[in-house]
Amino acid sequence: VWVNGRRVWSEGRTAGARPGETIAGKGAPAPSASAAAPADRVDEVFRAWDRSDSPGCAVSVVRDGRLVRARGYGMASLEHGVAIAPETVFDIGSVAKQFAAASVILLSQDGKLSLDDPVRRYVPELPDSAASATLRQLLHHTSGLRDYTDLLSLAGARSADVTTDREALDILSRQKGVDFPPGSRYRYSNTGYFLLSVVVQRVSGKPLRDFARERIFLPLGMTSTQYMNDYRQIVPRRATGYAERSEGGFRVAMSDWEQNGDGGLNTTVLDLARWDRNFDEPVVGGPAMLAEMLRPGVAGGKPIDYALGLRVDSDRGIRRVHHGGSWVGYRAEFLRYPERRLSVMVLCNVRAAQPSRLARSVAAVYLPELGRPEETRAGAPPAVNLPGDAGAYDGLYWSSSLFEVRRIRSDGGRLLYQRSGAEYPLIPVAPGQFGIEGGSVDIRLDAGGGGTTLTESYPDEPGGASNGAWTKVEPSAPAAADLARYGGSYFSDELDAEYRVAVDGSALVLRRRGADPARLEPLFADAFRDTEIGVVLFERDASGSVTGFRVGVGPSRIPFTRRRG
Repeated sequence: VWVNGRRVWSEGRTAGARPGETIAGKGAPAPSASAAAPADRVDEVFRAWDRSDSPGCAVSVVRDGRLVRARGYGMASLEHGVAIAPETVFDIGSVAKQFAAASVILLSQDGKLSLDDPVRRYVPELPDSAASATLRQLLHHTSGLRDYTDLLSLAGARSADVTTDREALDILSRQKGVDFPPGSRYRYSNTGYFLLSVVVQRVSGKPLRDFARERIFLPLGMTSTQYMNDYRQIVPRRATGYAERSEGGFRVAMSDWEQNGDGGLNTTVLDLARWDRNFDEPVVGGPAMLAEMLRPGVAGGKPIDYALGLRVDSDRGIRRVHHGGSWVGYRAEFLRYPERRLSVMVLCNVRAAQPSRLARSVAAVYLPELGRPEETRAGAPPAVNLPGDAGAYDGLYWSSSLFEVRRIRSDGGRLLYQRSGAEYPLIPVAPGQFGIEGGSVDIRLDAGGGGTTLTESYPDEPGGASNGAWTKVEPSAPAAADLARYGGSYFSDELDAEYRVAVDGSALVLRRRGADPARLEPLFADAFRDTEIGVVLFERDASGSVTGFRVGVGPSRIPFTRRRG
């Protein structure tokens, strides 16, 4: 029942477990009236999405082994007027990685492989640069292999296009380098888990879709869960993915990419609750599989918080196991506090949703000691006034290691920070130290003899991990008469892709397959930025002639060579 665009009542029980039942499906008394207050508070967390004119989310909450809340908010299909229910199916993005990890562990328990086997034993198409990478390093994101999703996107593949395993393997086989020596660093990469799906198929003789269904999903009663390896598959009760339109309303945001392992899994909050129960009462894999899944990895001799398809860390001193997912118009979060026997699953079909924040807000309903996510971090110093020379921080900052820029500008007595296409007010907390309004990133600015350096750190991450350093550079733009020196056709054999650069009035325009023509924003000498691919850094020979450029995604550097004529 909807009143003034908001759902005021919904039975939402067509199949599956109901509140008060154990996830195994055995009957149990319904929650008492005294349990209604937490349910109302959970509903309040999703109030903004509980509308008949908007996509939204579904949530399930498991406490002490029982499903205590399962409900949908908003619409699964705006076109057909179908509301989200606990049985609604969503693409869960990278939350799928834990199931690929479990599949590989099951094969190791079968004696079919070892997690320390080199990946090229099973995927010989990979280049020599991947020779020392192991399956375990793929699982922990420490292999150094470049992210195939970035590579396909740079080559011109759009999320709505059909891309296959063969295309992903082909582009990986053409790479002439790795982002770092295997095992030396951690960098999240979808490539590892896609390759694990290839390994599962070649070792078991079955696609990951079939292997996971037979060994994981069916034994746990996860009958609404399936990997999608054919874009033509029909999925009953699937929510449409949406993104916001700048002029208001929504547009469809779906994908026909067929790769599995790193993503490609469709499921419900009820099925994820069944999977969650396997951590406490293992039916699949036994305690040994779960211990392996929850053992954090090592990078460069130091521990990291990434285990196998799951992150293991702490939240306000409480042990936490979790993973998020993001793909096209879908967002997801799988969150467990095992010592407190509380789990929250949030699946959404709208790009603007923040399921990690929503899930933690729900967890705080049942564990008040967590506090709300929007509360100030414990121990954060009080805000202080900006120094009188705050304008000295204005400028452009460049990180050659990350191939990224940041900007700071003063406006009406405040500082604004530009990163990843968005702008945030900076909150001064100490001389040279700032927080981002509404975020969990700390900014430090140090002025020394070598110029001003900017660092980002994440206090909510283990050890307050830093994202690297940026050095203040002098912005510059080439004169209109010099723009023609950059024009021409550029080719990357690693991507098998051509980019064309041409002069349009007083600007450079970049054209490439799968994207609209983009005006390049000048940054500093020979450096420009495209809103989609990031920084384009031109290169010159000894005579000063432009010979090519590089584009960067994280530590990946993809070279393009200028073609003659």
